[in-house]
Amino acid sequence: TMSSDMLGKIRNELVRLPGTTLGVVYDFVVKISDPEWTEAAKRFLRKENPWPIVEFFISRVWGVSQLTLEGNETALELIRRGQYGWYNRLITDERFPIQPHDRVDRTVELVEFDHDPTSEEVLEDFARRGLERPITEDAFYFGIQHPKKQRKRPIVFLHEPVLDPDGRHRVLVLREDSDARGLDMYLFDDRWTQYYVFAGVRK
Repeated sequence: TMSSDMLGKIRNELVRLPGTTLGVVYDFVVKISDPEWTEAAKRFLRKENPWPIVEFFISRVWGVSQLTLEGNETALELIRRGQYGWYNRLITDERFPIQPHDRVDRTVELVEFDHDPTSEEVLEDFARRGLERPITEDAFYFGIQHPKKQRKRPIVFLHEPVLDPDGRHRVLVLREDSDARGLDMYLFDDRWTQYYVFAGVRK
């Protein structure tokens, strides 16, 4: 049969090999039963790269800030305290309700990326770092307590998104425009450029 003929040819080739090579051949024969190794061997015989190139993206902490959430003011009251030159008028008390609570101290880490990440990539990176996603209140108080930070880089707060009038998911972003500090809302589902930094909360 064809299979027995093939085995005979393989045996004939094996006996011609030097002893130092047989160990490599044996190791390959054991691995070739794995479909991944089979596909890699086919690519090798076609003179292609046997293993796909895996891209490794890098993120790092750009800055750390302490934050205190006071829990006793509405979103619009906090915007007034932020002394912005402008803010997105879609930010309302109804869209961003804040429940009264005791004072809470928070440690916020700002993470930057060496590529243009998606929101999901950022949140996965947060999980690996042991960071929680922020809440909307973090963005309001950050703008009050660290007003200069957003002049250096726009700061994204990937809280649970809110819906705009068109039903699109948006999150709060502290940034500067025409030398004026502002509080904006950007689409959660868009890809971010690497110029942005992302606020995560240390657990």
